[in-house]
Amino acid sequence: MSKQLSSFVENELGVYFYETDHGILNLQDLVGLSIRRNPKRAHLLVSEVLGKHIPQNPEIIVFAGRILGAMVGNVLSGRPQNEYLTRPLIALRDYLEDGIWDSSSMNLVTHLPTNTRRVASIGYAETATSLGFVVADQINSWYIHSTRCFDETTVPYGNFEESHSHATSHQLIPSSRTLLDAGTPVVLIDDEMSTGKTVINTITELHGISPHPEYVVASLIDCRHEDERVRMNEFADSLGVKITVVALATGEVFVPSDATSKAVGIIEDNSEKDLFHTSVTYSPSLDTHPGMVNYVSVPAVEASVSRFGLHPSDYMPGHAKKVAEAIGTKAGKTVVLGLEEFMYFPLRVAEELSRLSGEGQEVYSSSTTQSPVAVIGREDYAINNGISFLSYQDEEPALRFAYNIVGRFDRIAIVLEPEFGVKTLMGYNGLIEILQKIAPEIIIVNIEKD
Repeated sequence: MSKQLSSFVENELGVYFYETDHGILNLQDLVGLSIRRNPKRAHLLVSEVLGKHIPQNPEIIVFAGRILGAMVGNVLSGRPQNEYLTRPLIALRDYLEDGIWDSSSMNLVTHLPTNTRRVASIGYAETATSLGFVVADQINSWYIHSTRCFDETTVPYGNFEESHSHATSHQLIPSSRTLLDAGTPVVLIDDEMSTGKTVINTITELHGISPHPEYVVASLIDCRHEDERVRMNEFADSLGVKITVVALATGEVFVPSDATSKAVGIIEDNSEKDLFHTSVTYSPSLDTHPGMVNYVSVPAVEASVSRFGLHPSDYMPGHAKKVAEAIGTKAGKTVVLGLEEFMYFPLRVAEELSRLSGEGQEVYSSSTTQSPVAVIGREDYAINNGISFLSYQDEEPALRFAYNIVGRFDRIAIVLEPEFGVKTLMGYNGLIEILQKIAPEIIIVNIEKD
């Protein structure tokens, strides 16, 4: 599918994939292309298996993350990266090519050897917060993700920059520094490695606080150029540490020097269709009869927020099932929507809801985002519809987005982060108001505080 979602940007901007690894999975199996509304970089690699910009079967998201985690486990255990992984990689490739999925394929990863070493894992906000948790769960590792949700009173463990991102500054704010200070191996998890600069910035910061002898970098795709790979090796030598990179697919992305200027022209040409001007083309029936909003409250969920650090063993598996049961099953298509960094628990809820569902019922997982992306209504473009809305999470309302959900779902279930109540979704042009115009039923899951 991703190959079909790349051709518009390839033709218009001259951006193309150069497959260097020729393994079981290629870059184009995993990602499509869209255009950023960001002067720092013209293109955006849009993952098929992340559950961020493209709604996906939750089992596929978990399956891909567990394969990546198994690669990390192999490295930490001294085995070849892909040992035991041929069948899982083929199963993932076949799904991405033909859309056929057998849930029993999950057994290919759940029984893989895991890691026995004491490890700290770090995921990158906001896109890889859920992926990082899946990887950490696979290798039985303590986990924390970086966050952009902090204020001036927060005393962070470390700061680092993601230079090409829409929001560049990240912080780590662990409730306990034990493993980060212990000199254990550190696993860094992201959805893509484009240049390696963010990883180098992170390791520089971590190593300056408490040196670690080994770092494993895990990414769904690695598209660094050769000189960037050399630079990371030289960086590792300069620190006297071991840095190993693992990825489901490896290659390069060629971007012409004039891609950014061309992208600006394309955005201007499509401005009347862009979500920044007309959030969506609303259904006439929903304009007259807005979608029904149902509210569901469930008891407090321990360890549902991972930006402060936790261990997978602290994550109560029954909680997601209880939330899924509260949402209930229904004929048609349902998407469980996470909010920005809060992706993992909604993913788990979607996975449990999928298990409860029967014939004629489909469940997907996706998330809102801070990132502005050009929306172009074409089948050969990865972000072909979207909504913009105001989030009232901060003191001042802020513009947020959700992509590829318009007109595709009968129900949209939002799982709220326990720290933030339903009021963050309400108000003028808030998420609830906008969603009522694109889906017949909205379910708001409020997790009660202790």
